[in-house]
Amino acid sequence: MIEYLQNDDILIRLRNEKRDIDMQIKRLEARQDVLKDKMVKDYLEDGVLPDSEMIHIRKVPQSVIFTDESKVPEKFFKVKKELDKKSLNEAVKQGEQIDGVTLSNGGWTVAIRG
Repeated sequence: MIEYLQNDDILIRLRNEKRDIDMQIKRLEARQDVLKDKMVKDYLEDGVLPDSEMIHIRKVPQSVIFTDESKVPEKFFKVKKELDKKSLNEAVKQGEQIDGVTLSNGGWTVAIRG
């Protein structure tokens, strides 16, 4: 039981560290976008290429931007086939035999209130 609580404390600390790291990543990505935009702007205005052989600037082809998806004709949509797990669960619990489906044995969970 003590080990469980210790592990729980470690998990909380690691999740907090991950949150902090994720925030740092977002800030760095935003900074990279600013720097990238500046390099492209300098290149387009002055023809100045970045001072590195590792960085290359190239034109990207046009892509579609959706301004109102509800106005796009149906022929441009894909239909995704997805199982209705809730209905399957209810049907199997009521005794219906469905090929490829079975019920688990369930299990237990432990909740720590702090």
